[in-house]
Amino acid sequence: MIELLNNISIFNNEELIRLNNLQKIFSNNISELPKELYLKEMERLAIDLSWKSSQIEGNTYTLLETEQLINEKKTASGKSKDEAVMLLNHKEAIDFIVNNSDYLSTLSVGKIENIHSILVKELNINRNLRIRGVGITSTNYKPLDNEFQIREALENLSQMVNDRENIFEKFCGDPS
Repeated sequence: MIELLNNISIFNNEELIRLNNLQKIFSNNISELPKELYLKEMERLAIDLSWKSSQIEGNTYTLLETEQLINEKKTASGKSKDEAVMLLNHKEAIDFIVNNSDYLSTLSVGKIENIHSILVKELNINRNLRIRGVGITSTNYKPLDNEFQIREALENLSQMVNDRENIFEKFCGDPS
């Protein structure tokens, strides 16, 4: 299966040309920003990503509450401590990746586990690869059910990502 996926491009030539042109425009625009404004925009992006990523996990903080938590360390009324910790962990993971821009230039299971450790810090969630089966409510989907299958799948995925040359297909590392 991996061999088949390695030979398939996600984007057609027209899409790649458009993406590359947009990347050039973006790079030019950010190169002209004053450092303070660039850092402010990166902070805004980190808040948005932290909020949306946590929302996918069932977090009920609003975007405004997330911004207040991250900027002012003000927890939202009626929300659990775990929700606040989850958001702060997401922000910490994003900051780690941004501050170590080469860290994910070569993806590996160990690096995925390290980022996961940041995401689950101080939450009642096991670190590293899951060792027991799980189900997803209201679906027929059955995830891989043991640590060995999961590790093999992540190793294959990491290799496939590392083999990609196009940054838009690679989805990690420094796009500049």
